[in-house]
Amino acid sequence: SGSLKEAARLYSLMLTANPDDIEVKIRRHSLLSYSDTTAGDSCPADDVLQELYHLYNTGSLKRAQRAARSLCRSFPNHPIAWKVLGAILLRRGDILQAAKVSRKAVDLAPKDFEALHNLGAALAAQANFDEAESCYRAVMALRPSFSATYNNLGMILKASGRFHEAEEIYRQAIALDPTCADARSNLGNTLAALGDVAGAKSALERAVKIRPNFAEAHRYLASIKNFDEKDKQYVTMAAQYQNPETPPDQRCHLSFGLAK
Repeated sequence: SGSLKEAARLYSLMLTANPDDIEVKIRRHSLLSYSDTTAGDSCPADDVLQELYHLYNTGSLKRAQRAARSLCRSFPNHPIAWKVLGAILLRRGDILQAAKVSRKAVDLAPKDFEALHNLGAALAAQANFDEAESCYRAVMALRPSFSATYNNLGMILKASGRFHEAEEIYRQAIALDPTCADARSNLGNTLAALGDVAGAKSALERAVKIRPNFAEAHRYLASIKNFDEKDKQYVTMAAQYQNPETPPDQRCHLSFGLAK
């Protein structure tokens, strides 16, 4: 209604009652930065963005999603909120919306490699491999050291039957980050498909050494090796399977390994 000072006063009172309400902080900052050009042309406050990152990084995804959407409404031309919202939707499994939001972030900031990576991941989850590959290769051109993109591109190449290309990309991912258990596991699975059992076994053993509770890698390794009664991997898998805190999807992978 145009009563900006009164609105600002009410937002301040709300923050006095609940200082951690990030949505109110966003709206108050948007109001205070209001000008003749509209709030959408201004930028979110640094403390608001840091609070959003904190919610995302600590797994408070519902709160983070509400805050990110509020930021997108208040600052529709600022790419960071769109990028973070895309990452949140990816983690929550809303793939269609994640792709839509991440595309908006890329439109606003075409050289933001994280937004491109998020869009690639959402497209890959929809089996849109060609466009996802384009996103990942754009990321590699912008940030050649971003190892996660190499691993994700390798998965697309393998799913497309391009095993030798996938192997090369996984090896690049490992060169960038030797501690990446995912890349080593994926390399092992790819080498197994290519018939290199010894190479696959070596890569998978390294993956479970880096991350002993890596259930999927245990499954792949179990599928290509022989066991004896004193096998340490069997003991490790059995202990993880019996742990009540092991999630169902990981217990499923372990079941295949234990059955072998």
